[in-house]
Amino acid sequence: MKRILKYVWLVGLLAFSVSSCEEEAAIIDPDVAHDKPTETVLGASPRLCSDRQKDNQQIFLVVTDKENEVVTDRMSVVLDKVATEAKNLTVEVDEDFDVEAFQLAYTNSNYQLLPEEAYELSDGGNLAIAAGTSQSGKVTLILKGWMLPTPENHSIAYTQYILPLKIKDETGYQTLLYRINWTNGKHRLTSSVKEYTCIGYVDTEKMSPLVASVYWLQEDWSVEITHFAQLFDVVNLLRATVGAGGKLNLNSDITYVLKNADKYIRPLQLMGMKVCLTVKNSPTTGFCHLTEGEIENFVAQLKIAVELYGLDGIDLWDDSNEYGTDGVKNTSTYPKLIKALRETLPKEIMLTVADKGEATATFYDKEKSGGIEVGRYIDYAYNGYLNQYSIPFWTEYEVPEAEWMICGRKPFAGLEKERFVCFTRDFTKFFLMDYASDMDFMSFTMDMGTGEVPGTFIFNESKGYIAYDIPDNVRGMEMLTVGVTTDMQMMIDPSAQVMLQPQQSGAVGNDRDNTYFRKDW
Repeated sequence: MKRILKYVWLVGLLAFSVSSCEEEAAIIDPDVAHDKPTETVLGASPRLCSDRQKDNQQIFLVVTDKENEVVTDRMSVVLDKVATEAKNLTVEVDEDFDVEAFQLAYTNSNYQLLPEEAYELSDGGNLAIAAGTSQSGKVTLILKGWMLPTPENHSIAYTQYILPLKIKDETGYQTLLYRINWTNGKHRLTSSVKEYTCIGYVDTEKMSPLVASVYWLQEDWSVEITHFAQLFDVVNLLRATVGAGGKLNLNSDITYVLKNADKYIRPLQLMGMKVCLTVKNSPTTGFCHLTEGEIENFVAQLKIAVELYGLDGIDLWDDSNEYGTDGVKNTSTYPKLIKALRETLPKEIMLTVADKGEATATFYDKEKSGGIEVGRYIDYAYNGYLNQYSIPFWTEYEVPEAEWMICGRKPFAGLEKERFVCFTRDFTKFFLMDYASDMDFMSFTMDMGTGEVPGTFIFNESKGYIAYDIPDNVRGMEMLTVGVTTDMQMMIDPSAQVMLQPQQSGAVGNDRDNTYFRKDW
């Protein structure tokens, strides 16, 4: 596996190996024997350059309301050639920046210019370039979050700011745009009540990932002072697939989202969510079909994708029922892939696995998994059966022959029960309505006078919930979309209330169906 470290040079190549005009565009396999070093291309024109993100002209920062707690960044001018003479320049705010056009371009945004009292440029923004050099001295940007106004209620329309900076009285320099989110703990991911992880899946063939940003969990709603937290901790983007030979395939939709990460991914990360790429099997190839060499190449491609697009993790979902007659070839191959990924990806990068079908049926057995305890190498395992409970850690509560439950699954070796999410529901359907007349289901999910609610007990020990295929929001009908979440409240978290407020977030969608978050590409 040491050879995997040698192909970081392919990051640039990867960016051009996906094509939005192809239905399935395969990322080119890395040549793992190549020793070419990494090269960074800064661009062909002079530009303002951030110390925090040297290869990006949009910088994402978070500030808080804590008094005197500043957030800083240093910037300089980087030239495309060596200066022939000394020159003095000044960094200033671009007062002509078209804020309204930016709001329209970034659908879920109500960005406004950062107030003058909330920032400061050291030395008046002045910097100098010496003759014979290609980079200037540094100017420090100081952000003062406590000087920003406090939003009313749960609106986040006044927590999004932009600060466009340019070189005064000069043309030909690339500008620098800071996108700043403000928080005072009222809008936060960490929740004092929500002691579970909520994962949302977004189908990019239909939806913009930004739909995940407007689901809120209102805590302590029965008292005067309320707190709000993001409902979703993790957003998984659907979908990439594995192809023959271990190729990572990206269709035109997920390719567009990844290439435009500043618009569709960074805002979610700014709000505290982790954004991961879901990789599924193709109709003919699953993870169980890969040879050791193909695993190595596949892992290499995933590593490059994570680094290139700034992703927070990889989610693996293999449905062996879709393979056709070929089926699962080798039960140890998939565990080898998981182990290789975990050993290759940085520790902070999430790795999750859906449990469904024959592909993962032997993960409970270390020997059948090639001597690998899969649970030791992943952050979570998810139930891959939509709208059906799978409770391998709580088999005493299984309801045989119930269509809303999968029985007989076994826990992954090395996995604790608090890292298994037992219920994955299609968020576009009212699940509770389908089974309201089923007394076994009602007894499983609600207190029917016995004082026992197995579903709630299991959920509290599982500490996870998955919303698959987060739905769109039609203007004027937002509360009908909220209705889908009533299932979640009754079965999962009756102490809190899910709120859906796309209009409060400043969403400015302009698609023909008058919706907020249908894909806009």
